[in-house]
Amino acid sequence: MLDALVLAMGTSRFNAALFAMMNECVQARQVVVYRYGGGSPVECIIDVHKEDDRAVTGIVRKYINGYYLRDPMRAMLCPSDSRRTQMSFFNVNHIEDIEYRRLLYLLPRMSGKMAVILQKPDETLAISVYRGIEHGDFGAREYDALAPHMSTLAAIVERHVELVRSRSSVASVSEIKRIFMQTPLEKPLSEREGEVCARVVAGYSNEAISLDLSVSMHSVVTYRRRAYQKLNVTSQSELFSMVLSGERAIARRSAVA
Repeated sequence: MLDALVLAMGTSRFNAALFAMMNECVQARQVVVYRYGGGSPVECIIDVHKEDDRAVTGIVRKYINGYYLRDPMRAMLCPSDSRRTQMSFFNVNHIEDIEYRRLLYLLPRMSGKMAVILQKPDETLAISVYRGIEHGDFGAREYDALAPHMSTLAAIVERHVELVRSRSSVASVSEIKRIFMQTPLEKPLSEREGEVCARVVAGYSNEAISLDLSVSMHSVVTYRRRAYQKLNVTSQSELFSMVLSGERAIARRSAVA
């Protein structure tokens, strides 16, 4: 199971490989990688689920907009003085907060959450696995299935995040957008198309772009398709190449000035 993840590190295939592993291992309905600490209290890095499962799309938005403060695992999600990896889970009947239980679990018909948590001095990464009620509660069997892979899984996800960040470290999202907006085109990009392209280069999934810009998945796909047509590209790597070329051109102009 881990082989496919290793091979997919740093690529657009990683999210699907992570979901496939978790679905096979513990019958996951949704897998979300959260980052705690740093520039914002909580950030969604990966959000993956079956494409036709629309009931889960609002869970992450509610969580990062404040409900993370009510997470029963909250005490485990703060950065730590030393690096450590641990696992935990809870089921819906363990949640004492009535509103949190209703909005994030009962309404979308989730039975519980299991998480692999990597704490570091500067941040915490949590690989959160949500399970539908049709598969029952998390228990010792699921814990034992995932626990032997806990440290390796956390290290793979951490490395994937580092690879994605290093590819996008050439500029911030706003700077990437500016490069696209300054690219001479027969039909210039719209503001939304530029925002979507910048996030594609930064490694955001369509789901993450939807959450970040507060637009529907359908809109993200539409903006992305239109932008690709205007830019005459077909992939994330081609977009990345355009950003590098744009940065070099800006650097040359600055040097001349």
